[in-house]
Amino acid sequence: MAEHDRRWARSMTVTDPAHVQAAAVLRRTYQGRDPVPAEDPALGMVRDLGDYDRAFGLDAGGLS
Repeated sequence: MAEHDRRWARSMTVTDPAHVQAAAVLRRTYQGRDPVPAEDPALGMVRDLGDYDRAFGLDAGGLS
């Protein structure tokens, strides 16, 4: 929650310098992270789609 004087000017953006700095830190942290390969078997990220059918009680023979 913030409290500040009302700005009545149109097309004007009021930005807290501390928020700008925090956003820059978060952006750098996000952009600098190492991407994880989506299909790395060592991480268990690959899954047989039949596992989901069984988990949701779907019968593959009844699907068209």
